[in-house]
Amino acid sequence: MDLYYADRIEEGLLYRAIESHFVDDVPWEQTRFVQRVIEYLEYGRENVWQGCSSREDVFARCRRVEEIYRSMRRRGCLSYRELMPPSRREEGFLRFMENEIVVDIGRGGELLLVSGKHRYSIARALELDEIPVTFLVRHAKWMATRRAIVHGTDPEPNGSVDGHPDLRDLNENESMTERARRALPLTSA
Repeated sequence: MDLYYADRIEEGLLYRAIESHFVDDVPWEQTRFVQRVIEYLEYGRENVWQGCSSREDVFARCRRVEEIYRSMRRRGCLSYRELMPPSRREEGFLRFMENEIVVDIGRGGELLLVSGKHRYSIARALELDEIPVTFLVRHAKWMATRRAIVHGTDPEPNGSVDGHPDLRDLNENESMTERARRALPLTSA
């Protein structure tokens, strides 16, 4: 469906609607995204946008996006886990994953947005410097790059890896064994 898919997220209707609404002050009903959602619903399509089944649902969803925007403007972009009260933080991995900004990593380290398009688009509209993401799938060639860095060898030339967000957990001065000990402390009882 053309509502969400484009070669680059910035070209997608959802991203453009969020940017137009929050940056350029365009009313939701004048964005192509909302117009298209309503058209699809009028033609009888289901599951068009976040469970909306009527025009009223669409504008209720727009109000929810505005709440998320206000929260992110006030607090920054927090992970879903950070947003949950402590009593609900043990609900399970899959429950949290469906609400996180999830990215895969391509062979050369490129970040590929899987889910979280709303929050990602809002973060861009707010010009936030950083957002929390969950890495889901790493391409085998990218994993070879990570292994090369861990073992202190030069990674295959596939672009600059300096400052890559998926390398923050790797410390150049720490061996794999030292990292494993730190991650999984073994103490005797």
